[in-house]
Amino acid sequence: MARFLITGGCGFVGCNLADRLLRDDHRVVLFDNLSRPGSDRNLEWLVGNHAGKITFIKGDVRDSSYLEYAMKKKHAAVFHAAGMVPDPSSTLGGQEGFEINARGTLNVLDAIRKTRDNSSFVLMSSVCAADSSPDRPSSQPTDDSLVNSSKEVVEARSLDTNSPYGRWMAAAEQYVRSYSRSFALRTVILRLGSPYGIRQRGDAEHEWVARCVIAAHFGREVIDCGDPNQLRDMLYIDDLVEAAYLAFQRIDDVQGETFTISGGATNAMSPLELAGELEQITGTNLCFSKPCRHDQLGRVANIYRARKSLAWEPTVSASFGVRKFYNWIRSNEHLLDSTVEHKRAA
Repeated sequence: MARFLITGGCGFVGCNLADRLLRDDHRVVLFDNLSRPGSDRNLEWLVGNHAGKITFIKGDVRDSSYLEYAMKKKHAAVFHAAGMVPDPSSTLGGQEGFEINARGTLNVLDAIRKTRDNSSFVLMSSVCAADSSPDRPSSQPTDDSLVNSSKEVVEARSLDTNSPYGRWMAAAEQYVRSYSRSFALRTVILRLGSPYGIRQRGDAEHEWVARCVIAAHFGREVIDCGDPNQLRDMLYIDDLVEAAYLAFQRIDDVQGETFTISGGATNAMSPLELAGELEQITGTNLCFSKPCRHDQLGRVANIYRARKSLAWEPTVSASFGVRKFYNWIRSNEHLLDSTVEHKRAA
């Protein structure tokens, strides 16, 4: 039995990771300011299922004093999943995004250093940190042949990105590398692709799978999903959680490394292909709104390094994951109240 700290522990990624650790009989400290819609219900869900194993600290990663308080007890690992998720407004920039995503990461690292916690540190970053540089030949084998309209994302890319969100995460990654080298912190960076699954609400820019599945359930037009013809890989949340846990378990072998964690070429679909899957499940023919100015481009990740060094690869196929997610939404549509109202208003 070990003790873990998860910043952003009541968000989509954080609560699913916490649930996995708690089911394995570990103890978890959840650090969250509960600002994201639905985070309070995720906390209720975790406490209801794992009473006595959870410590909750309401705090903000921009406040170092709260972080230093949270680090007073020793932890096997700190999973840093707190952050301002991308939405159409974040593509326009803003000081708040930098303060939360970049400086917040620095604050977490510095709290570990100051309190001599000696925890392993796993950053939940994003492929957005490095996916806008020109295509370059990869020194690693590609997963499969990729379509010309998509961009292959590999760890070897330089930190070169067009979006403010990508720049915030690139800065966060640089802080992690600096602390790893300067203070001998055991760190791993996981660049996440397009995660989806239970307890996701579809109200962030990158949650295109959730928006499609929710729209299919309620019979509405899909809003802000990007070019529906572009191929994108999909990562079910259970596979993401497994990758994070493996990164912790293998920290002595992979410390200082960066891994792309995504669905790869075998789990790639365009929104139109996803619409076809959903039509078979629901009988609903999805309609897409026009692409907006800040739509994401198609991307397919190369996950070769994660396969090799973490012995990890996705086990939930895109088709099965979509059906599993749809069944959860059908049984828990009351958890999507504000998301549903947003779609009605659109």
